[in-house]
Amino acid sequence: VLEGLAARKAAETITVEELEKLDALVKRFEEVGKKGTPQEWIAINSQFHLIIATVCGNEALKELLSELQRKIVLSSTLGIGDDYYKSVKEHKDIVDALRAHDPEEAEHFARQHVWNTAKRVAALRVGDVRANDVPRQ
Repeated sequence: VLEGLAARKAAETITVEELEKLDALVKRFEEVGKKGTPQEWIAINSQFHLIIATVCGNEALKELLSELQRKIVLSSTLGIGDDYYKSVKEHKDIVDALRAHDPEEAEHFARQHVWNTAKRVAALRVGDVRANDVPRQ
């Protein structure tokens, strides 16, 4: 919900320069791909979301989102396979909605991205739990 609100507000005021920064980060996402380290992906992702939180113009919301970003630790396997490219596409969708200055679409895509990320991380955690529950022989 908070990411969606930040994207909604950012869509109203985002500048060409800020969009160029987001475009550059999406390009880095694509370059890092499966060959990059999880730390690279997390750094790029954090920068991406921080720009949107900053552009939204609400300092309290920015601080809240920044704190949440710091507390989120993504599994290193999140960057592997098709899910990585799905996430890159989601970031592109957010930028496209921001570029169109469409608050509703920006909010929709940001919320969808957070929801999809939560599902991916939950699936990884469930997989980890199941793998750890298998008795060793």
